[in-house]
Amino acid sequence: MKNLLLGLVALGVIAAGSRAGAGTIAACGPQKGHAYYPAAGLVKRGQDGWQDDQMSTGSTTLTQNVKGELDVLFKDSRGEIVSSRDDGGQIIPLRVSKSEVSVLVVYPDGAQAAEIYSFIRESDGSAKMLQLSSKGAAIIPKAGVYVADCTTLNLP
Repeated sequence: MKNLLLGLVALGVIAAGSRAGAGTIAACGPQKGHAYYPAAGLVKRGQDGWQDDQMSTGSTTLTQNVKGELDVLFKDSRGEIVSSRDDGGQIIPLRVSKSEVSVLVVYPDGAQAAEIYSFIRESDGSAKMLQLSSKGAAIIPKAGVYVADCTTLNLP
């Protein structure tokens, strides 16, 4: 219950701070990281384990519409921009501060994935996106951690 309350407060802070200027909160480029592939689904024993994992032509954008609803847009493996919300994702705000906004995207159907996106202003003024990803019911299940540079980060 406490987490739900914190999420609602965070959403209210984001909505109040940017409803008049609804649009892009964060825009980030290609991601680099590491993923663990368990011996499950199409992954055979011996092919499992940690691997470098990157989306060299990827992008991720956190947006908010005039209703205050958040969305995470990402470039998929085909190079097409996909809305997490339109793809069945539920976007839950986790943290909002002067230096960070974090959201949880949960896909209860299909791949049954969960992803946490943290958009952070670093001490030197640059911005990064940190992503934790867990995809368990996929044909190729994996858990990963990724980082990307951001060109835009509009915090409350």
